[in-house]
Amino acid sequence: MELLKRYLKQYGINPKRLYYTQISASEGAELTEVVEEFVHILKELGPNPIRKEDK
Repeated sequence: MELLKRYLKQYGINPKRLYYTQISASEGAELTEVVEEFVHILKELGPNPIRKEDK
């Protein structure tokens, strides 16, 4: 995971845009919390820098 984050940083992508966790299918409440937290982080980071180049 750290290697992938290094690659992202090398290409100008904030490594905080990558998040990995394992959650059991029976842990719906935890999944909701994790997704909401990650969405909050992504909103703080702003638009994807790569997307701007596509336009």
